[in-house]
Amino acid sequence: MGIRPMLLIQCIGIVGAVVTQTATHLNFSGHAPDERLIAVNIIWSLFVAWWVGSVIVFRWRRWIAEDTPDGWYFHSLGIFWSGNAATIASFFLLVPWATLEWVLLSCAFCLAPMILEAIGTVRSPRFGPRPWLALLVPSVLPIVLGAYLITRDEPHAREMGLFYFLFLLLLLFLRELIQGVVNRLEIARAEAERERDARTRFLATVSHDLAQPMQAARLFFEQALQLGDGPPRDAAIRNANLAFDSTERMLDQTLQRLRLDAGAVKASMQVVSVGSALRTATEQARLLAGLEGIELRCINSRLNVWADPDLVDRILGNLVGNALRHARAKRVLIGARRHHSRVHLWVIDDGVGIPKNSRMGLFDAFVQGDQRTGSAQQGFGLGLYAARTMARLMDADLTLADPGERGAAFRLDLALV
Repeated sequence: MGIRPMLLIQCIGIVGAVVTQTATHLNFSGHAPDERLIAVNIIWSLFVAWWVGSVIVFRWRRWIAEDTPDGWYFHSLGIFWSGNAATIASFFLLVPWATLEWVLLSCAFCLAPMILEAIGTVRSPRFGPRPWLALLVPSVLPIVLGAYLITRDEPHAREMGLFYFLFLLLLLFLRELIQGVVNRLEIARAEAERERDARTRFLATVSHDLAQPMQAARLFFEQALQLGDGPPRDAAIRNANLAFDSTERMLDQTLQRLRLDAGAVKASMQVVSVGSALRTATEQARLLAGLEGIELRCINSRLNVWADPDLVDRILGNLVGNALRHARAKRVLIGARRHHSRVHLWVIDDGVGIPKNSRMGLFDAFVQGDQRTGSAQQGFGLGLYAARTMARLMDADLTLADPGERGAAFRLDLALV
């Protein structure tokens, strides 16, 4: 709970203490011995002094600051425990001279601080679990007073004691219900903060990484303008094209990530020809494979799967593009194989592979595997994250298999038709 609600609860408790002390004098003047009334006055005066003094000392020593509500939580536990002690002590000091009506009325008034204590011991999970002392705070008064009433032989005393215990169970149930709501709200808050941090990091990465290929493209373009016809000029043009290709991929990843996060991408499931999807991915990547000097091979298939054709094309294009740009491979193979009621679509390369210590979070956002040097080959680390997200939209899965000593093998698992 925050600071202001906690202070409000404590102030209500102090007002109740003053009212209780005043009512004690009115009801016991001339009945109870003076030393008992003096003892009650001392107990409640010490309680009020402890509450006021603790606030002053805590503020003076800055043990509790405005931005530390958890400090107020433990401070309030001390107030609750001292208040329970004062209530119980004054009750048993005067109960031998009290009528049954006064005892029942006093017990009824004690229901209010029990409710305040139950609410005041609700704690945000961001500060850790509740201490066991907090769990017992609202149970002290009903257990002590309820046990006392059950042992009395007067009419309605045992019924009132039984009511106290039932009220305690209801109170603890309501407190846990409120605590559950607070826990869920805290989880939602933490998730919102993670989403905010992810967007901030994403935008920072976009602004930083996009500048690199754009700068490289400008330098290569100026170099091509200054050089005459020949191999150096052709190399500058090729490098400029690679830089523009990297920029285009980064922009595509940016738009793809934004659309996925916004829920704008939906799977339109239908029968998809695996062979057609493999050929499409091969043709789209053939030019890049030629520029990189990589052998791109496609194994045809007659299988059909239940999937979204656009998402399958984008996933395969993503996997093949990664293999051509980042794997340092000589050969890339695209194929499919049936496995029981599923079809595994494979993209396999014989490149440098992915280290074991990099495989754990490979499909997370902003995670990049082994890359070439050079600005034309840079990226955001969103390709595999987007590919797996799109696969799950089709109730499919995208995994990294162990190809052996070299290379990498990615497998898209789809339902067979």
